[in-house]
Amino acid sequence: MSKVKKPKKIYRQSKVCMHCKIKKIKCDRKKPCSNCIKNSSINSCIYDDGKDYTSINEKSTRNESILDIEFRYSRLSIIMQKPSNSFLCPFIFSTKSKDHIISYHYLFKFRNLISKEKILWKSTNLFNDNVDISNLEIDNYNSNSNNNNSLNFNEINRLIESLILNNYHSILERLNYFQLELNKLYFDSCIPMGVIQLIFQYYFNLTPISMKFNYPKKQFEYSMISLIFSIVELSNKFAIHNDFKFNFQLLNNENKNFKKLSLKLLNFSYFKRRRNLFSVYTLLIMRLLSSKNGDIQCVGEYIWNSHHLFVSAVNLCMDMGLYVNLDNSFNYEKLESNGDQRPVSFFKEISTEQKKRLWNYILKLDCFYFIDTSIPPIIDNRYCHSYYTNIFDSCLITCEFVKLIPEIAIDILSNNNNIITFNKLLNSTKKIIKLLSKLPSLKNFQKDEKNKSVWNLYYLKFILFKLLFIYQFQIISLLDDSALNLNFNENILKNSNNKLIITSLKNECYLKCKLIYISVIDTIIGSPKGSLSKEYTFYNIENLSSWIGVKTIYFIDLIFSISTPISLNQSKNESIESFELPNPPIFDSQLLENLLYDFNINKNLKNLNKFENNLKPSLLISFMTNIYENLLKLKGFYSNSKLFFMTKYFLLTLYFLYAYLHYFSEPGFNIISNFDKVINKTQHLLSNIFNKENPTFLLSPNQMINCLNQMENKGNNDNQNNSIFNNEDSNNLSSFNFNDIASSIFSDETMISFFKDIDDIFNKE
Repeated sequence: MSKVKKPKKIYRQSKVCMHCKIKKIKCDRKKPCSNCIKNSSINSCIYDDGKDYTSINEKSTRNESILDIEFRYSRLSIIMQKPSNSFLCPFIFSTKSKDHIISYHYLFKFRNLISKEKILWKSTNLFNDNVDISNLEIDNYNSNSNNNNSLNFNEINRLIESLILNNYHSILERLNYFQLELNKLYFDSCIPMGVIQLIFQYYFNLTPISMKFNYPKKQFEYSMISLIFSIVELSNKFAIHNDFKFNFQLLNNENKNFKKLSLKLLNFSYFKRRRNLFSVYTLLIMRLLSSKNGDIQCVGEYIWNSHHLFVSAVNLCMDMGLYVNLDNSFNYEKLESNGDQRPVSFFKEISTEQKKRLWNYILKLDCFYFIDTSIPPIIDNRYCHSYYTNIFDSCLITCEFVKLIPEIAIDILSNNNNIITFNKLLNSTKKIIKLLSKLPSLKNFQKDEKNKSVWNLYYLKFILFKLLFIYQFQIISLLDDSALNLNFNENILKNSNNKLIITSLKNECYLKCKLIYISVIDTIIGSPKGSLSKEYTFYNIENLSSWIGVKTIYFIDLIFSISTPISLNQSKNESIESFELPNPPIFDSQLLENLLYDFNINKNLKNLNKFENNLKPSLLISFMTNIYENLLKLKGFYSNSKLFFMTKYFLLTLYFLYAYLHYFSEPGFNIISNFDKVINKTQHLLSNIFNKENPTFLLSPNQMINCLNQMENKGNNDNQNNSIFNNEDSNNLSSFNFNDIASSIFSDETMISFFKDIDDIFNKE
């Protein structure tokens, strides 16, 4: 090998606008091309690879720090067809790492379990009637078509009339509940409830003598009625978790029909071509319902159920011009312009401020989807209006969040190979930490949990912690030996300075990941003072299920497979005397938060050493056992299948930790007896839950069949009251079988098979 190397040339393709293909206009990625702007065709400005190449000379790197050297890397997350199947760099890193022991195998067993549980839940056929908005055939409906379509109108009108007029006061009560309880909390008050009340009173006219349904004259008007139905469905769902009792009940259990009919009406309104704001509001409400409702054929896959609804809403907003400056823009008014002679202009009643709130809400949701799915933001900020900050003062932190996420997205995800430096990644990390420090402190969480006005700030904080956690794994994966050898030449890696930098940066990322996970999980679930309210659990269901599910697996992989496998093996106790778990360590969330914000190993060496000592195998496992027991006490953890299944995954993780402690640290630790204690507590708590709530949906189909068969065999000579179902309500369980059912939930065939798989993996090792 020659000592003097010629500088390499790296070729980077330019981009060419497909809309102006003939003229070969080169486009800057930061804005549309000038020709498209001139012709008002910015939505058509699509980039494609051009034929020209720009050469970039590689800098001399002999004495340069590895932090400043540019390198190329491909996307470190695998994006499948479904966003819910996206797995970020921790999985990729596990496959690359030479030091991992066994958790890599366990991670993929975890994925298999998700698939099996999904199949079981889908086989219940409870939701086959749901309409997928992404596959709606809206072209089949035309207001100017033949008699067959007029029959469709008559049928639709009959359904609306029967549902509304029979439940007039019930629906009005639910609209008021949405206005008072949900609009501010979940939608930042972007939905114009005053206009919706006017719509309801206009189409459903109540007189002293009777109620009358004013049939819509234009097809797109059905989108307004669809919005009312979606609000009713959402109010029904959220009232359950708020323990709110309506004075007027829906007749004949008709609340099950509102969601299905709302989607049909939206389809019937020809919404993709009519493009009105009421369709956007309906899509956003249905998106929230899908993301919160864990019973919709999913196990933690709320993103996949709701993502296409969000995309449709964004596309409609872009088509209507909501992405431009609304102060100098349009006054959207469609109803009268379509030939309707009635003096109705509901679109005109929606104020500019309301539209700004809507745009802010959509921008924020776009950032949430990026963090949860690892998909780049949908809204391209090259030409879209940014967050409106002149609406209310409390949105300044959210504005910073919305501006920061696109920058982060460029670093983490790219459709092409990126040129990047470690310093750039570290600077992004600092920006995330700086924004986190401006949000409420974790030490006040238990007190603030009762204050709904700050729920959105804590939600933002937990999701930023999730992003920071992912970012640390991103850097760890790039510091793996195989990645370093791929991205840097031998001279750079042999440099003594760079070796020290790599080692210290790895340790820093390891510590930050541990600090993040422990501080978040201990804050949300670890408090002994009492569990979260049922309503807050439901509000924060996405974050909570993520931290007790996948993030826990990543954390365990980090602890036992990446950072300390050698030290753990060297400290193995050779004694086979009986070993009992110590009391769980107590962490100071405020201290951990400060250590993360002001990360300095030399300055905080004492506190960091104390923190690391509390993560020794026996102490960590005691802590995780305590977290699991507190998790079972959460009000409402059983009322959402997504959170419930994540609890099952957490139990698998706990068994994995018990096996690890026995095989690698304390041979005297009895896995079976200690795990039986956990199972017995689980069964006792679940039995009490069944006595109070009777949540039959927790049973998978095979468990329900087994319970029915057991009861049939036992009850041949008993009276009919000993059936698993009461006569009054087929969804209620009798007390005769509470303990058996509680035992079966966490002891089904799938769980037992994975317990055996974990044992086999450790025995082989």
